[in-house]
Amino acid sequence: MFCEFPKEESSKNKDNQIVTLTDRTITALSRWLDEREQHIKYGNSDLLWLNRVGNPYKYYSLNRLLKKTCDSAEIRSDDRT
Repeated sequence: MFCEFPKEESSKNKDNQIVTLTDRTITALSRWLDEREQHIKYGNSDLLWLNRVGNPYKYYSLNRLLKKTCDSAEIRSDDRT
């Protein structure tokens, strides 16, 4: 499955960005969307993830969480850009 992001939301902000989602990713996202409906803080929000106080994550917060997750899983992430 392909997912297209508008230019304004593209990480490179040059053109529409197309990414491929694996079946495993689609399944995980589907499960999260089902679970997400049970959390009051999401209310009418269409954001995929909110922090524990109900605000959108900032890039630096997500980077920190991703680094901690990679460290816990012993995945090298220091040379990735």
